Amino acid sequence: MKLGKKLSTSKILRRLSMRREATTSPGESAANNMAARKIMSEPPSDRPDDAPIGAKQPQFTEVDDRLKSLVISRQAITSPPSISSQEPNVATPNRPCPTMTDAIVSSSPVEEHKGSFVGRNGWLVLKEVLKIARDASDQFWPVKTVLVPLVGLMEHVESVHGTQQRFLELADKIRTYELIFSRYKETVNVPTYMYDRLDGMVEKLKSIKVAAERKTQRGLPSRAIHVYEDVKDIVDMTDELASALEILKARSIVETHLGVHNLVTMDALKGLQHVAGAGINALKEDGCMEGTRVNILQDLQAWSANPTAPRIFWLDGMAGTGKSAIARSFARMLRAEGYLAGSFFCSRGIASRENVRRIVPTLAWFLARRCSAYREALVPILQESPDIAENTVDEQIECLLSRPFEDLRFHAEDAPLVFIIDALDECASANETQMLLNKLLSPSLHIPLKFFLTSRAEPHIRLQLNSLKTSLRQILRLHDIEQDLVQADISRYVDKQLHLIRSSSPYPGIFPAEWPTAADVTGLARQAGKLFIHAFTAIMYVQGENPVKRLKTLISPRAVDNEPLNTRLDKMYELVLFPAMDSRIRTKEEISDTKRILLAMLTIRELLSISKLARILGMNVDDVCWKLHLLHAVVYIPSDPDVGMVSTFHASFGDFLTNPGRAPAHMFLDLSMGHYNLVDCCLTLMDSELYFNISGCQTSYLPNSAQELQRLPLYLKYACVHWPYHLAQATGSLSIIHKLREVFSQRFLFWLEALSAMELAKIASSLIRVALTSQLIYQDVVSDTVDLLQDINFFIISSQAVLETSVAHIYLSALPALARQCQAAQALLPNFVNIPEVHSQNVLIEQRAILCIHGIGRDCIALSPDGKIIASVSFDDKIQLWSAQTGEMMTLFSEGHESKVISIAFSPNGRYIASGAYDDTIRIWSVQTGKRIYEPLEGHTERITSVIFSPDSKYIASGSADKTIRIWRISTRELVLEPLRGHTYWITSLAYSPNSKILASGSLDETIRIWNTENGEVVMHPLEDHTAEITCVIFSPDGKYLASGSRDKTIRIWSTETGEVMTILEGHKDWVTYITFSFDSQYIASGSDDCTVRVWDIRSGSMIMQPLEGHTDWITFVAFTLDSRNVISGSDDHTIRVWNIMQGRETILQLPPGHTHKVTSVIFSPDEKYIASSSYDTSIRIWNVVTGDIIIQPLQGHLGRITTIAFSSDSKYIVSGSADKTVRIWDIQTGALVLQPLQGHTQAVTSVAFSPDNKLIASGSDDQTVRIWDMHTGRMPMHPLKDYKTLSLSVMFSLDGQYITSGSYDNSIKVWNAQTGEIPSRGHISQVNSLSFSPDDEYLVSGSDDHKVRVWDIQTGRLRMQPFEGHTVVVTSVAFSPSGKYIVSGSNDRMIRFWRHDANINATTSMDCKGILGI
Repeated sequence: MKLGKKLSTSKILRRLSMRREATTSPGESAANNMAARKIMSEPPSDRPDDAPIGAKQPQFTEVDDRLKSLVISRQAITSPPSISSQEPNVATPNRPCPTMTDAIVSSSPVEEHKGSFVGRNGWLVLKEVLKIARDASDQFWPVKTVLVPLVGLMEHVESVHGTQQRFLELADKIRTYELIFSRYKETVNVPTYMYDRLDGMVEKLKSIKVAAERKTQRGLPSRAIHVYEDVKDIVDMTDELASALEILKARSIVETHLGVHNLVTMDALKGLQHVAGAGINALKEDGCMEGTRVNILQDLQAWSANPTAPRIFWLDGMAGTGKSAIARSFARMLRAEGYLAGSFFCSRGIASRENVRRIVPTLAWFLARRCSAYREALVPILQESPDIAENTVDEQIECLLSRPFEDLRFHAEDAPLVFIIDALDECASANETQMLLNKLLSPSLHIPLKFFLTSRAEPHIRLQLNSLKTSLRQILRLHDIEQDLVQADISRYVDKQLHLIRSSSPYPGIFPAEWPTAADVTGLARQAGKLFIHAFTAIMYVQGENPVKRLKTLISPRAVDNEPLNTRLDKMYELVLFPAMDSRIRTKEEISDTKRILLAMLTIRELLSISKLARILGMNVDDVCWKLHLLHAVVYIPSDPDVGMVSTFHASFGDFLTNPGRAPAHMFLDLSMGHYNLVDCCLTLMDSELYFNISGCQTSYLPNSAQELQRLPLYLKYACVHWPYHLAQATGSLSIIHKLREVFSQRFLFWLEALSAMELAKIASSLIRVALTSQLIYQDVVSDTVDLLQDINFFIISSQAVLETSVAHIYLSALPALARQCQAAQALLPNFVNIPEVHSQNVLIEQRAILCIHGIGRDCIALSPDGKIIASVSFDDKIQLWSAQTGEMMTLFSEGHESKVISIAFSPNGRYIASGAYDDTIRIWSVQTGKRIYEPLEGHTERITSVIFSPDSKYIASGSADKTIRIWRISTRELVLEPLRGHTYWITSLAYSPNSKILASGSLDETIRIWNTENGEVVMHPLEDHTAEITCVIFSPDGKYLASGSRDKTIRIWSTETGEVMTILEGHKDWVTYITFSFDSQYIASGSDDCTVRVWDIRSGSMIMQPLEGHTDWITFVAFTLDSRNVISGSDDHTIRVWNIMQGRETILQLPPGHTHKVTSVIFSPDEKYIASSSYDTSIRIWNVVTGDIIIQPLQGHLGRITTIAFSSDSKYIVSGSADKTVRIWDIQTGALVLQPLQGHTQAVTSVAFSPDNKLIASGSDDQTVRIWDMHTGRMPMHPLKDYKTLSLSVMFSLDGQYITSGSYDNSIKVWNAQTGEIPSRGHISQVNSLSFSPDDEYLVSGSDDHKVRVWDIQTGRLRMQPFEGHTVVVTSVAFSPSGKYIVSGSNDRMIRFWRHDANINATTSMDCKGILGI
């Protein structure tokens, strides 16, 4: 754009500053700048609904009424300020700083004889403002060209008559724009749209310019004569200029608003994650050839245009009948007519186009681009649910289709828009496809849209569509169309394509004069039958080398009339493949490479370019291109290896190659080997190309979202994401498992970094779980690959938030924090320097969740009888089914209750799910179809609180807030008995006995009742041992026990024969909310309001492991898997977790029988090479840990039962105590006594211990004393330690050997100084530096100069536990965590230590913070 003469920026700035320095105060200058900014950011007006997103903004060429109405009138200056030459231009409390207008007026000479004083002041103000605007508008040349002659004209006018008000109003208007112009000193700073808007004003400004120039060119006499007329004209011109600039401003406001609105809209639509390549615009494939499929397309056009026609049109046909070609033609027809809402062409093998969850968001994206009203309704929903693309199909349809159309009105007579979904059968998940159809076909879905669907008649699709009322769907089966009609279309296609081959050939002389003949066309069409893909493949084959010869080969006489359609197609494919597979002209390596390429194309999960496919396969691009060229008849080959996606033309080609009954043996391809090859290639790529900081992270202070990370190559992204899926379907050598272990043991952190950088960290755990479904992994009994992957999965679950937020903190936070519990992380820790270093002492490792499922809704969950499916309830009260193996959602039922669901249960045969809800009804659902199979069971008068199937799946029992229990026969939906009454408050839980004859019920009335299911009578008296409300009841699988949980925090085990309490399980710190038995009736798992899951041994009544912690809200469900190795828990934190409870519990060594009496003690040697045991048989036996063999003859010599034994710290000696009142020390290599028996106790010795340096031995006895013995002399260096009133149970040295602790029957623990025998002070022995209260104010933590941290009970003033030791110098700071569960301490030893604050655990974790941000 030509801008005219450009003034120097520095000159403009100098001129402006000189004027303003003389006329404007600093405050005024800032105010003016603020005013300009305010003007530029005035709120925009609403955008027109019909403006398409991203379209170029309209070019305004004339002023219309809408824009004029947007002009904001500025308040006029009503009177000039008072002027006094005696007062300085400063602000006073009663007088503000002079304005720009004040300064100009006060600096102008007053010449009363040349006009009125008032008018003259206003005139000068206007002139000066126009001058400044002129000088500031260099970059706005249309305005500049007007201001130059206009200011020149004013210079010629000396006498002015008029009022100051009018001149000041004009000056105020122009000054606003001068402030705007002054912001743009260089051309590059001027927004393009400003030039566009000025272009639209050129004619208007030009007329003002011409008029002004004409007046300035007159002579002096003429100017004197027309002076008053000139003043009026100047005012009018200035007014016109101001009005034009106001229009410019209004236009800019409107367009700014539209621009901002577009940005907001586009940002919201990004959340849909639409698949760009799935729409009709992205497809290069042709539709139906002109003149073919005419009747079908006409029928489709009529269906789409008829508002009363069914909402669904299903085009059904076997492979190769031309469904996709018809869909493409129909889509382009609708697009041309303006009725295409959106399209999605599914494709098997392309992850994004075979994923059902991508369909509805992509269709919504297309419709939003098409329909502004829908778009405006959709954007607020997307802002509420930005992750809708990851939600279930049911939720997507609700949010993206149902809700946006609730407030949109359409006329019934209008032809609705049409969505097209092609090749539904090629979607990967049959369950999700079924879910999609369920919702689309639901009569409750009221949207003014139609759906055109194409697919093969797969069972999961056919059942859904055939069961629908004809008023909702219309079906056309292509393979049922008359042969003659199809043949006519195929003949037209063949004839046109053969003539095209001839006309486009560079060698026309090779064709006979009549080629192709009518017989050629008929013969080829006859062979194709009803399969368009056959005709297409034949044409592709013919257009290769020597078309005449190839056509002759194809139409040679063959008996095809009675052959199945697939047989004809198979022969065609065999003929096409033969040149590439002919062993007479191809080497074994060439044939093998061709098969590798074909296998990759059939098993690859995303379409790739030739170059990227070659990179994954590790092949040369030229070699791949050459081998694909031989397959051009069946494979689409892009002209550019780097652009376009290589793919087979039709899915039937893959069916032919992979079906042993169709492809010849030398052409047959095993898909599992294709997956094997690809996982091998993926591992190779990750091993060679994953490295530390592959993401290019610049700082650990910013999350991923706040910095620009490097993009990974597409082929590497493919390898990182898809290797587990290929592994899960692979068969072959176990060497691939060894390779997997080698790569991931070294590079799993780099793999996680790559996923984090690609914003895919949330699927990392799911990927590992998918890999763990591989059969190959479990066939490898040598390596520990399963343990490695489970370890990595634990790392992922434990650091999920870090992985999703920051790649840097994978190394800085997650790695050091989890290395203690994760061997895979621990092995890599030495490879990284300058990161926090974690140390631990006596830390009890928490049990680890092996799977965490996010996204459950309500607090009711159930596990299928085979343990493979987890059922939960969504927030809209629909049942969700999840894979218990991988955590992926399998199904979301399309219907639900009308109110909150409280209880669900699987039938024992796994076929049904029952649900009870606030709507007082019970509903029964088919697990396979997700549909309700019976009418709701009605009868209760208040909400349903519990539902359960009988073990034979014939009955359902339900409990309710109406205090009754009802038993229903499923087949008739009728009550078997009258309602069971007896409870005085809500029923909370029901349980059937294994034989279905007994039903137990728990209630808020604190009782359990046992009912006979045949007559409804109470079997025994109410069980009333609990002291609070009953929350859950369950029978053991063997029927011997009934377990109950309560708000009294206990679990009681009852005998089903006597009704007596056998065991009380105590340990939970809040309500027990759910309990379940293992299938062998040996264990109970319980969940509680304390957010923990606990597993109990029924016989001993004790927990078999530490509580399972990880949930952040109360536990709503627990269940054992069939093998009792895993426990599944659900929580109100909306997650499901799967725990491996067998870790650390498997028997790894079975020691042979040895002792002849009760075993009293079993211990490991410190070096873990030996196990020692003692017994009532007065012997000690020592076993080899590895072999289980006894390493030496039994140690014998005691005259009474041996009560206690202990190893020395060097594992060379054993000390034993006995009922014979003696202590003996044994050499485990020789079995001989080291010293004579140590005598002195007067009662049985109950406990012995070595000091850490093995110099002393401590023994405790029933004689109420603790004695210290010298290991070398056998003498006591001090008098017996006695401070007990009852028997001494145990003795133990502290780790540093300075103290001896002993416990007694009097419930006390004593701490003795090992050197003096004195009981030390109960508190710190040096200055206390820091104190902190626990969040509940029950405890106080202190840090001291004595290097220790102590926790005190505020009520008693006593230590709650032993001091925390580990710091090596002064402890300077201590604090509780917000939960009160942990304590953190800081010290001058430059260490931060974390301590577990638990009544039963004295554990520490420390973090070495040397060099970490000065901590």
